[in-house]
Amino acid sequence: MTYVHEAARHPPLAAYMSRLMNVIIPRSLVTPLAILSTHTPAFSLGDYTASLASRFADAGVNDALARVAQDGSSKYPAQLLPIVRSLSATTVADASPSSSPSPSPSPSPSPSPSTADVRALAFAVATWAAALGHPSLPIADGRRDELRTALRVREGEEAADAGIWRLLGAAGLFGADGHRGAPLAEAVAAQFMAIQREGVAAALAVVLADEKE
Repeated sequence: MTYVHEAARHPPLAAYMSRLMNVIIPRSLVTPLAILSTHTPAFSLGDYTASLASRFADAGVNDALARVAQDGSSKYPAQLLPIVRSLSATTVADASPSSSPSPSPSPSPSPSPSTADVRALAFAVATWAAALGHPSLPIADGRRDELRTALRVREGEEAADAGIWRLLGAAGLFGADGHRGAPLAEAVAAQFMAIQREGVAAALAVVLADEKE
């Protein structure tokens, strides 16, 4: 694939894009869509995302995937992390008891967003990392050489997933969400390794299957 419209017309990728736009990202919105629709009666999420999907699939736009994929090291921290963190905050709020807490509540771990949601968001990061690590792909990123070096595994000297964990822990990328044990980081690492073993299509099939469970 070379152009955005080719990806948007690819059934599994179109299904993935639809799930992000219509299900996962709306859950992360600070202003729930029900409230937004009340104040803006003409707004329809379905109509809006359908118009976006139509534009993405328009060959006349002729937008290159290479352009969209550039500078992932700055786009993912700025655009994807807020979604993950908002979903986490929403889950915490939903899990809170309706009654007033006791004066000295016992500390407990914060709930995480659903595994399926995290895995879907992590897929985007994992495929970016896989592309970044591919020496023949023309990835334009100001930190490309640094991150490609981080991804490179010293065979026989370290674990096969050492590279992806170095990338996730790189300064200025994912912060605490890039550490071992963090739901996003664990999902990215698992999917990156699955892509290395089985390819992107198989990894995406697993993500899409989550929605049906």
